[in-house]
Amino acid sequence: MKILLVGSLSWNPERIASLAEQGHQLWGLWARSMPWDEGPYPALEGLVTAVTPEEAPDVIAREGIDVVYGLFQVYARELWGTETSRLGHDRGVWDLLRGLLRARAVGRFDAPIVYHYGFDVHEIDLDVVRALDGHIVCSEAKWRYWTSPTHEGGCGLTPWASSEQLVFLDGDGPKAEFLVDDFAPRLSDADGELHTVCVGRPLGLDVLALAWRGIHVHIYGNGHDDTYEALAPKLSEEDALRHRELLARHIHLHAPLQTIGEDMEGVRRAKRRWVPEFSRYDAGWSYVGNPFQWPPLDDQGAIPNKLGTYLVAGLPIISDRRPGAWRYEEPRRLGVLLDVGEQDYDALAASLREEIKTRALSNRARVVRHEVTFDAALGTLMEALEGAVARYAARPVAERIAFTETGTPRVRIPPKKRKTLLSRLRKQGTRLLGHVRALAPGRAPARRLNVTRRAIKLREILGPWINEGTTTQAPGAPSQAGTSGATRCLAVIERFAEPSRRCEPSLFGPGTTLRVTEAQLDEPRARPSVLRVLASLPRWIVGPVPWGHRLGLLRACLRTPFASRAAFLWVPEVCRDVRAGRAHGVACYATKGLPVVPRLARALDVPCHELLSDTTQYLGEFAFELQAVVPYAYYLHRQGRLRRTISTRDTRCLYWFSPHHEERAEPRRYVPTTEYPTQPVGRETFDLRCFPRALDTSRWAPPPYAEHFADERFRFEKPTCVICNKTSVEDYLTDPGQRNAIPNDLLLELVGLLTPHFQVVYDRPRAGDIVNDHQEVGEPGDLELLARRHPEVLLIQDLHARYPDLTFNELQLRVMAGCRHFVSVVGGSSYLASWFGGTNVVYARGGWEVAADAYRGWFDRFSGAHVIPVETPEALRATVLSGLVSPA
Repeated sequence: MKILLVGSLSWNPERIASLAEQGHQLWGLWARSMPWDEGPYPALEGLVTAVTPEEAPDVIAREGIDVVYGLFQVYARELWGTETSRLGHDRGVWDLLRGLLRARAVGRFDAPIVYHYGFDVHEIDLDVVRALDGHIVCSEAKWRYWTSPTHEGGCGLTPWASSEQLVFLDGDGPKAEFLVDDFAPRLSDADGELHTVCVGRPLGLDVLALAWRGIHVHIYGNGHDDTYEALAPKLSEEDALRHRELLARHIHLHAPLQTIGEDMEGVRRAKRRWVPEFSRYDAGWSYVGNPFQWPPLDDQGAIPNKLGTYLVAGLPIISDRRPGAWRYEEPRRLGVLLDVGEQDYDALAASLREEIKTRALSNRARVVRHEVTFDAALGTLMEALEGAVARYAARPVAERIAFTETGTPRVRIPPKKRKTLLSRLRKQGTRLLGHVRALAPGRAPARRLNVTRRAIKLREILGPWINEGTTTQAPGAPSQAGTSGATRCLAVIERFAEPSRRCEPSLFGPGTTLRVTEAQLDEPRARPSVLRVLASLPRWIVGPVPWGHRLGLLRACLRTPFASRAAFLWVPEVCRDVRAGRAHGVACYATKGLPVVPRLARALDVPCHELLSDTTQYLGEFAFELQAVVPYAYYLHRQGRLRRTISTRDTRCLYWFSPHHEERAEPRRYVPTTEYPTQPVGRETFDLRCFPRALDTSRWAPPPYAEHFADERFRFEKPTCVICNKTSVEDYLTDPGQRNAIPNDLLLELVGLLTPHFQVVYDRPRAGDIVNDHQEVGEPGDLELLARRHPEVLLIQDLHARYPDLTFNELQLRVMAGCRHFVSVVGGSSYLASWFGGTNVVYARGGWEVAADAYRGWFDRFSGAHVIPVETPEALRATVLSGLVSPA
């Protein structure tokens, strides 16, 4: 068949070569369009003969062309490129088709004209559409938007009503020759992390929310649009500054593998790399949300070209839930959809981990990838064109060449909104700012002048940190995912020497170094003298402290308790390091009690990284960890902000929700939790040696241990009752010596009361079972006594031997998850036994919890448990009888 192509070819122009390879003869009449979508196309040189608008009618008649095939997208004139010399004319596709219809009407040629509508049709010439001999529409969803009544959200257009031919076909798929089989090893298999890819614009992606959940996004761009402009709607300047290190670890910018203006060899070099390059990732991103604020019916018709690219590489497609939308329904039909729900990134992380285990969606994508190619659509396309030719030939000549021009103006889709004076001024200001920025040394080339102010700012903030413009890895090369591509130094304000309360370079990403300044909160005698503070005034006057922020910084120093004098000394020092380029940001373990740190970051316009904003690090006592640290970590998790948790050995089960948990082989020790929300700050010292009487739960959420660790292996014939005891020597304030422990004689009495009604599990860890702290664990013979006198009692050590696949702490959690009756003593066991609901009788003779009246005041907050504190052996016996054996 002889075919005249009229219009522009969108992102995969080389696909037309498949028509020539099947023996069809091709001519091309190229229309004005966006810069990346405008002919002539070097990849088609020698395959398509170019013609001008003036000679096109004569060429059709002289060469005996069978059909005029118009295509594809129709962009508004204001989006066209400024360069016209390549085409020699300034006419869009509707102008070209109108010219051909006029020429046909006067008898210059006699051939049918068919138009293939893409999903980006910004205007429609109704006169031209009514005169066409066939219509091919990219999707039924787009057709519904154009033809539905306006009161239903459509455009209310009816020029196709009398059409004899209507075919639905997406004709912009990749060429089949790029379906190579050299799939690369997955990055996730190498580093255990989640890696996704976005080809083209990352529209609608909340990259910060993804980074919080440990999901990497590799962005390849399309070689034309500005990546930062696509990120700007979901990423504020403040968040980019504050979380620059986190974003640098998870956002990776790569050189695009989309081609613009390349010859066929250049196209093949780039697109044959799609499979080895993109198959390294776990899934590819579609559009998320409604990034262009399309009307609902219009949004349903959007067809992201990138989806075909992902399937060529055998990748599943991530889409938010949009029933009726092509970009949701088509991947679902093919069985390659990774449904992110209502942008539920927690669910996405879980789905990606499941996909990594099974690779079910990836395997399916490799099976169906041929269906999305242009070659697979060729049969339907040629049937549509041949059918149009046959129907055209069957009509009388006068009827088929007739063309009526009514003078109806073109319809804008969507209807053009009237611009206010303010919006015009804002747009002009944005363009002017773009020109100024682009002309600055080292700025982006002129083709990126359309970036907004926020996009420009994001480039300044993130550009030096993320690997923008890096070349992509060759297949088989060692993975560099997760690196930021830059070495940076942070000025860290430290106030304690305790390892649990200090920052480490590894916690801020690869390539990070720290310049540490001590705030000296733990050594009041080492605080600077007044004379030293006065001696620092010249550094404030002539030093690098920003003039516009000096008063605010002075006030922040005064509001920094216990370190105001030290702050006067190190503020000029940090300013000097940042101004000299020796530091690229400020950091601290926690800003609680250090308000000068975020104020200093704002003054210097550098990121402020608070370790506790996304990480918990605690190597202290078990009770403190359960009271303050674990609920704060779970709160961060529920907010989508938790990045990492650090604790002692055998704590992975406590932080089962953490995306990255690190266990350190260190003993536990006394470490206050003042930086966490539950613990108040003192007036004379930062740390108070007491527990709060009222628990601050604004940033506190206990994990649902009972639901998560429910295990049928620990369901017994009788209800379970766990007795949690300890034998460590306690030093409480000025009252040293062992205070809170159930002695052997009392223990035997309690077991005798409970065993007729419950399956008793005795949970008293030995020194080797747990990570010990500063309190020495004794061995009073309780385990041997129970084994001899009450063999029906299950010892936790015997259960551990029976289930060696479980760690000791996980075993405790699984046993307690099936229990609603507890007897415990003051300390970590009373906390653990209060996380599972039911009733917990606590033997509490003394301790911080007793002094704060915590058992009556806020212990029920962990799970809604009924916590009953008792102080004497007599009260313990009586309460076990009344509260557990025969409750009212």
